[in-house]
Amino acid sequence: MDRHDLAYLNQSASVHFWDDSLSEHAKHKVLDLLQDNVPLTVCRQDHVDEGHIKLAISCFVEGMKYRIALTIDQSDLSKITRPIELHRVAHNFSELSTRVFSDFIQKMKIMECDIYVYGSYAYEYLTKEHYVNVNSDLDIVLYPKSEQDITAILNQIQKLKQQTNICIDGDIKIHPDWHVSFNELIKILPDIEQKIIAKGIKRIGLFTLKELLG
Repeated sequence: MDRHDLAYLNQSASVHFWDDSLSEHAKHKVLDLLQDNVPLTVCRQDHVDEGHIKLAISCFVEGMKYRIALTIDQSDLSKITRPIELHRVAHNFSELSTRVFSDFIQKMKIMECDIYVYGSYAYEYLTKEHYVNVNSDLDIVLYPKSEQDITAILNQIQKLKQQTNICIDGDIKIHPDWHVSFNELIKILPDIEQKIIAKGIKRIGLFTLKELLG
């Protein structure tokens, strides 16, 4: 289980909202999405009681966007999957961007690097509601098969960013326990003595690249 993974709940699942001041309209919206089998997003699992999982979902209530955190009992979990594959949302881009992303996806496939989408683009795909606007980032998370390919993958990300007007952000997994921002990683490579914020399933930390890459 990683941050950004998708958690599908049993239909009879009981949820506990973290924000006691959350409106009834917002709670009902979340429950309606769950009834439609829309998954929740796995969060960092800090400050969570044993046997429980912390999750979140973004939704619109009366024209306002909310990111709502909640916890469930592990027994109410049906399954956990990786986020939405990039190719599933890329066909909704402009014709030019679709071609550019198709080329990027193919290059990642050759390097055996899995690419997933989270955030607004993912929830628009999942709910069929309007989440994406002109200012929305495309948030992606990459899972390279080999750390030997990381530099080549980052080069392809830079090329992609130059070829599309979509703002691209997100993480890359460079250690069994840690993700880092690929935009931050691009800035500091090849200096492996530089420090970078790493994000894990239970905590965040500050490490040198040398520590993370071994």
